[in-house]
Order: sequence, then structure tokens, then C-alpha cells
Amino acid sequence: MKKLISLLLVVVFICSALVGCDWGSIFDKETSTTTLKWEAPEGMVETKVTDENGNLLTITHSNNFTQDDIDFVVMLHDNYKINAFNEPASYTLEDIIWNARQKSPIFLMHFENPYIIVAYLKPYQKSNSNEYNFFDTTKYLWCKFNDSQSIPNTIGDAKLTQHSYLLYDCIVEKDIINGVAYNKKCKYYLNYYDESSFNRTTTDMIVWMSGKNIGASDSKFIMESGIEVTQYEVFVDDNDKKYLVLVGEMFNSTTGETINVAQLYLGEHYDTFYPNFVRNDSLDRIEYLKNGGDYYEYRMIQIDLDVFTGLIVNHN
Repeated sequence: MKKLISLLLVVVFICSALVGCDWGSIFDKETSTTTLKWEAPEGMVETKVTDENGNLLTITHSNNFTQDDIDFVVMLHDNYKINAFNEPASYTLEDIIWNARQKSPIFLMHFENPYIIVAYLKPYQKSNSNEYNFFDTTKYLWCKFNDSQSIPNTIGDAKLTQHSYLLYDCIVEKDIINGVAYNKKCKYYLNYYDESSFNRTTTDMIVWMSGKNIGASDSKFIMESGIEVTQYEVFVDDNDKKYLVLVGEMFNSTTGETINVAQLYLGEHYDTFYPNFVRNDSLDRIEYLKNGGDYYEYRMIQIDLDVFTGLIVNHN
């Protein structure tokens, strides 16, 4: 038995001598992923930054990132629980009007230049099992795209994850209820799922956020959290006149039924507000169903935004 053990030790020694084995590094490679050599793919940049807690981070990102984009990723780091997205609450225009009559602000906002930032998990890294509470952004490649068709499933050995965000250059113009002008420039962002995510935001909108004064906030980034945000399209005509836009009616070609959607939006305020709306058929939309030629037709109406605000502020 002793001879067998001695023979095995000799074989191991010879192996080490021939190939220059470092047993410590072998065990490191088998038990730890952090010692493996990895280089960022072509087109990627590594930027060293400091987070709000003074920690030094290395953010790996595509070379089209701006300083705002780097700041966005740093903001997400160790801050994911605060920025978690929730299921939308059922706030309606009726709810917003009731809150606005108690001086809750409604913001007129302008959005442009949408783009997508997505995260790719680096090789040899694992997503944290508790990322809802802690988000280590240094484990990912962060890439910026202008459209969903340009997003690959992998970059080098890094794999696409569910961490995807749609960002806009945004101006919070004013609080139309309290008459306060802000003209605040910021970034507005939401969780990105697919191409339909772009449909949530039009160029101009009124936005109500539960319990928040986003105009007075010093934050560079404003998150659309579905549970707190309700927003409606604003149409701007050639004379820069602004109108709040709603679906007035929805026609179902399958059943021939027409539904009064405006009444659902306005609820108890319908009789006060609806007479001030007018049709704008240039904004009508048709949604075709998958079963062939059937469709929904959305017939749009609009109200002068100043008139809408006046009906809220000057109510009895």
C-alpha cells in the first residue's frame, strides 16, 4: 500500500515538473470564477467611477455612451430595490381630476430621442440571487441601441439579460395645476420589454405621479413606475396650441358595437368635461386583429389644455 502511495506521489510530481502546474491556480479555476482572465470585446470601454457611497466601480459599456448614460448605470448600482418596477395601478383620468382639485400637480412634459440601454451578463459571472435587493452593475456589459432590431442576443461571450431600459431626453415644462414653470431637463426611463414599450410615451404628455413633485426634484433621472404614474397624450397644433387627447369611442368591427370610452375615462366628471371635447379624426387609430380583417377603430377627441386646466382649478 505504501509503495502505491509513493508511486502516485511520484507521478504527480513529474506532472507538475513537466507542465509547470500551479496547484493553487488549478483549484482557483475550479472553485472561483473571479480569477479567470477576461477582456472586454471590441467596441467596449471600461470606465472607473465612484458611486454615491464612495465605492470605486468599473462600468463596462459600449463606446457610444454619454456621461448621462454612465451616470444612469451607476445610479442603478446597489439601488435596484428602489427602482424596481411594479404592476400598474388603475388610476384613471377621473382619479387624476379628483387629486388635482386638491392641488396635486399635473406635469406637462416633452419627450424626445428615445434609446435603449441593455445589460449583458459577463462570462464567468452569475446574477445575484437577491438582485431585487442588490444590483451589481459591474457584472454586466452595458450597451446602447436606437432600436430593438439592433439588439443581439450575445456580445462575445456575454449573454443578454432582462435588464433593459428605454430612456428619453425629457423636459418637465410646468405644473399646469399650480401654475409653476420648471423647464427642467432630465432623463425619463421605463422598463423595456419589446417594441411596444415605445408606444407608452408620445412626444408631449401630461403626467401625474402619486405624491411626487418631479419638477422640484434635483434628480437627473425620473422613473416611470406603473403603480404611481398615469399619463395622457398631448397634441400640439401648428400654432403651438396644446390639447389633451383621449379615445372618445371604440368601434368593434366584429360585433358592430361602439363603446363610449370617454365616459369610462371621465367617470363622474363626464358631464362637466365632455361638452368641451371635439373630434380630431386625424388622430384616429385602427388596430387590426389577428383573425383577419376584423379591427378596433379608436375615435379620438381633444380638449384645449387651458380649458381642461380651468375646469379643474375653477370648479365650485
